[in-house]
Amino acid sequence: MAKAFLNAKKGQYSTWPNPKVGCVVTKNERVIAEGWHQWAGQEHAEQMALADASIDYKGATIYVTLEPCSHQGKTGPCVDLILKSGIQRVVCASLDPNPIVNGEGITKLKASGIEVEVGIYEDQAKEINRGYFHFYEKGRPWITTKIASSLDGKISLSNGASRWITSELARSDAHTIRAMNDAIVVGIDTILVDDPSYSVRLETEDPINSPEIIILDSQLRIPIDAKILKNDKVVILCGQGIDQVKKESLSVLGADVICLFDERDKSIERVSEYLVSKKFHHVLIESGAKVNSSFFQNNLIDEINIFFAAKILGSEGLSSFGQMKLVEIPKHQSFRFVEASLVGEDVKLRLLRFTNV
Repeated sequence: MAKAFLNAKKGQYSTWPNPKVGCVVTKNERVIAEGWHQWAGQEHAEQMALADASIDYKGATIYVTLEPCSHQGKTGPCVDLILKSGIQRVVCASLDPNPIVNGEGITKLKASGIEVEVGIYEDQAKEINRGYFHFYEKGRPWITTKIASSLDGKISLSNGASRWITSELARSDAHTIRAMNDAIVVGIDTILVDDPSYSVRLETEDPINSPEIIILDSQLRIPIDAKILKNDKVVILCGQGIDQVKKESLSVLGADVICLFDERDKSIERVSEYLVSKKFHHVLIESGAKVNSSFFQNNLIDEINIFFAAKILGSEGLSSFGQMKLVEIPKHQSFRFVEASLVGEDVKLRLLRFTNV
């Protein structure tokens, strides 16, 4: 099963909207086949492992990190393939939370006389597909915010200058975080000040499905020559009454301009509804204080990755979160520390939200 998880991780940047799945087939205490899911619409892990007609799978055991599917999608049901292969035993780390699969694959296997074990390393199965499980169990994506900060908690100077607070290695790590998300949310103020590209640059042999870039720009202030518009998948969420000529110009450049807000409702809830409608599993916020605070105050941030550089920017610098209008110290912590590490010259902290907050 550990080897199956290593196979699953090969698809960590590319499988959305499908989960990351890996498998291993053994016979007579020997590995005879392996597989992993690479892209949505292409063969599943089980299909890759069972594709070689020269291999005798009869009586073998298949270890798979997620329940085999039993429905017809862009590919055929994996359960049917397992039954035809002659495999005798299926060891599955976890059920699939997707309601069109959940339990059906296991039920069909057992009904056909296949020996099935479920729950082997279940926690690891849920961890590798954290956003996938969160989407189907909680009804929305797993949302992470990434912050590059000085030691005194500032993300830029008062004029917005922020290049570069953290080290090159920390910025490289940020590209890994980007690649693991299905979409990146950024506010228009960040674009106007920094003109970021938000591209994904990784030295890896694993396939990469670049995330969709979602720009919150109610008044459509984005410059036509902004670097971010060079990305393949850009969506601009704006308000009613915007400049139609500019909207058309942005559309010609490949951006999808959606009038999501109106004068009465510019809330982050509308953004959340959009993210759910697109069925994103992992969403990354790479923005400033206003966007971070809006998501935080609506209990929509599940994870924080913050890189601290040993630099002091002073009280006039801009903070990672904006006004909260608190009148007392919160009695309960919203997040818990789960990881601390050195990344180059910087310290990286990873925090997860308490589930009861």
